[in-house]
Amino acid sequence: MTELPEVVSAATRILTELSESRVTPADAERELAAVAAKGGLRVRLLADEEAYDGSVHRNLIVRGPGRPTVSLSVASGPGLPWALRGVVAPHEYDLVEVNGQIVAVDEAMACLDGLFDDVRLMRGLIDASLVAQALDEYDLEVSPHDLQEAMDAYRRARRLYSAEATDAWMRDNGFTPALLAKHVEQLAGVALLRRHVVGGEVDAWFAEHHAELDVIVAAWATDGERLRADPLAAVAESWRAGDAAGLREWRVDELPVGFCRLAGAAVGEVVPVGFDGVSADAVVVDRRPAERDARTLALVERRLFDRWLADRRAAARVTWFWGDRRRTDRVFDAYQ
Repeated sequence: MTELPEVVSAATRILTELSESRVTPADAERELAAVAAKGGLRVRLLADEEAYDGSVHRNLIVRGPGRPTVSLSVASGPGLPWALRGVVAPHEYDLVEVNGQIVAVDEAMACLDGLFDDVRLMRGLIDASLVAQALDEYDLEVSPHDLQEAMDAYRRARRLYSAEATDAWMRDNGFTPALLAKHVEQLAGVALLRRHVVGGEVDAWFAEHHAELDVIVAAWATDGERLRADPLAAVAESWRAGDAAGLREWRVDELPVGFCRLAGAAVGEVVPVGFDGVSADAVVVDRRPAERDARTLALVERRLFDRWLADRRAAARVTWFWGDRRRTDRVFDAYQ
């Protein structure tokens, strides 16, 4: 078995060849992975482009079970002096240029000030960081096969069945091929992490809580008597009169607060409900027990993962550097 010092020695040689442009990054990464695999190790080659002069500095991370994590970098020949590495070029504070006019980051954040009043957006930013940290913590990497499956599923969900349709969709949504690939890789990473941290709990949770996922179809309207006799006609009549009415399907645990009495109601039973502050009656049109199928189990997995992520979020140390600090802390703490 190749020992860690031997891997470091071989990696130094390969990185030196890479820094001198004697091998391509792809060839170097393949050779590094092969050398590390002999010792039961894993490597990740990171590229860091210096804003100051556009030069590329590469670092190698070597990891393995029960082994220390090693960070290795090689600098050879002329290049940016170490004292200047990490120097921020002025244009890094520019976010976007529109018709020749530059919008700086601070100006953009002022335009997006509503972000700090919307806990959903704030939560999304925090969750993305927590997921990335967890993937690294559990040493999880998206395989090429998983990435391809995720990309295929992403395109199917948006009916992007051709290269032309995909290109048009990217133009309309501000994506480049690289940005789309990165976005799908992030989605695949979330799915991988979700399976890892809660996948083993799905069957047990479903066995104990499946009634919470029963499906209820209910019609509601302000005319309870008409509702008993003909639910659809009652809904249509209420709509025409401008009154509260509707027909909808829910899982039991998704019932709105005003409709919670439907949870225990049988088919044909009429119960009082509240809708947008209006008192009405609802009748259960159909009720189906939760099926243990792929769709339902995927729903359970997502819900368990949401709870796991909420625990991580509650334990996270979060510091906002933009926006009103008191306001962001107040909004986020209220959500926690």
